[in-house]
Amino acid sequence: MRKRLSSHSIASRRAWALAITAQLVGAACVSRPVDAPPAASGNQTTEIFPQTLDREVDLLFLVDSSGSMEGEQATLKAQFPALIEALRTPKLGPAGCSLAAGNCNIPDVRIGVITPDLGFGTRSSTCREGGDQAKLLNQPRTAGCPTPADPWISYDNKASGATTNVSTGSSDPVARIAEAFACIAAVGAGGCGFEHQLEATRRALDPALKLNPGFVRPEALLAVVLITDEDDCSASNPALFDMDNRTLGGTGFAANFRCFEYGTRCQGVSPENERKAGLRQSCSPDPASPYLHAVTGPNSYETFFKGLKPTGRVLLSAISGPPTPVEVKLVTEAGEAPYPEVQPSCALGADRKKDNVAFPSIRISALLNSFNARAGDVPGALTSSCTDDFRPALREVGQKIIGALGRQCAKSPLLTRTGALACAAGDDLGGGVSCPAPGCLAQADCDVQEVTPTTGGGKTTISVPKCPAALFSDESNRSCGSSCPCWRFVSKKGCDPAADGTPYALQIVREGEPAPGTQAEVRCRVASSPWGSEALLRGLDGDGDGRPDRICQ
Repeated sequence: MRKRLSSHSIASRRAWALAITAQLVGAACVSRPVDAPPAASGNQTTEIFPQTLDREVDLLFLVDSSGSMEGEQATLKAQFPALIEALRTPKLGPAGCSLAAGNCNIPDVRIGVITPDLGFGTRSSTCREGGDQAKLLNQPRTAGCPTPADPWISYDNKASGATTNVSTGSSDPVARIAEAFACIAAVGAGGCGFEHQLEATRRALDPALKLNPGFVRPEALLAVVLITDEDDCSASNPALFDMDNRTLGGTGFAANFRCFEYGTRCQGVSPENERKAGLRQSCSPDPASPYLHAVTGPNSYETFFKGLKPTGRVLLSAISGPPTPVEVKLVTEAGEAPYPEVQPSCALGADRKKDNVAFPSIRISALLNSFNARAGDVPGALTSSCTDDFRPALREVGQKIIGALGRQCAKSPLLTRTGALACAAGDDLGGGVSCPAPGCLAQADCDVQEVTPTTGGGKTTISVPKCPAALFSDESNRSCGSSCPCWRFVSKKGCDPAADGTPYALQIVREGEPAPGTQAEVRCRVASSPWGSEALLRGLDGDGDGRPDRICQ
């Protein structure tokens, strides 16, 4: 297809108590009653803390293969090592390694590549029946370049040494991964122009379809990255692409507009005005579209992707067009009546040639944003594809992955049951204020449940009690005795308030090791202002004298 430029506090307490009670129904054991905290300043948040050091990451790239993607593919191919380097972490050793020296290990990764080409359309020679069928692609794109023995690239970080299924290339297995990715990720620009980014990704990962058996591992973190310059056009009804049906709009040149018209709704635009020129505001996926699959809500891509793994175990990112601005213009071709086209939302070059632009990714961004809204999920990241430097976006993907591997740092300042700050003695709270002795981390108002996956896709949930106060002040003291397992927050050198949110890490003190895949679901009362901020200190000034006094109360 041709591309174109084209009494509220009481009610709140009751609701909070009911929610916690519901979570505990059916738990494997219940260690203590859960009381609803009184209404106070701050927010209730839920965080997910993995209790085993994750080593497995399944990373799926969807690379747009349509006619305007050659530049983006070249950039991805050249700059992919930025993601691999971001995956290096001292968490995985070896002992004494450093990021500066670049000698730390990366996780056990599997990297797969698919395209959004599922065919459709009869007016373009590039739209083959079924397209690439959402299957992993491992064909070499350059003669003699290294390819994986499996449909995906794998890297196993074993105690005896690292291994990979790429047999040729650099002597360094980590470098060999990047070489193999460059070999298979330049998928070409001859794919179908009706891009099905979300549907292709769903099919590739759907365990019921078994299109890519063995790629997704049960206990692995799943990360998905979409590289595209157009919005999703995942059709539930292929009649959308029937160019002979003029009631659906215009000629073949207006086909891209159909995906916008029947896939989105914009505020203040009635159906009869959708084809008129003008700026559009507050555009979102149309949940009732008769032609495209729903993005959010019941029976949608949102429910599918969130249902693949436990909360916090799926990361979605995209390098695509920004979702705004959205503008429709009328275009005239010789011998054709004017027809509407969506304009690019970004451009790399001032000439706005087709290889330098991207179109509003309204549906894609809506899916990513849905992961921002659910407590415990890792927020999705959307970065503009109108750049010749993908390295910051790729590094962000790597950092999100590493941050989700065994992350234990509390993201927001912890509050007590009364809404005062919980902290450790001597810690700098900002503005020259320190946490008074003896500290009060043990007063952090939290409820902790531990969730362990079971065979057959089920899970076991237990309520974890708070540790005795003495264990909060001494990290080296792990003698929980009859209290095991129990939870605590401790000052942790590896938790940087500027980067991680607070200097405190959650620990589940126990005897022995947790089962593989175990996660702690932690609901805490937290401050709405960042650690060390002036706003936080003002919020702790209970008597209005300009000094923070609501600390450890």
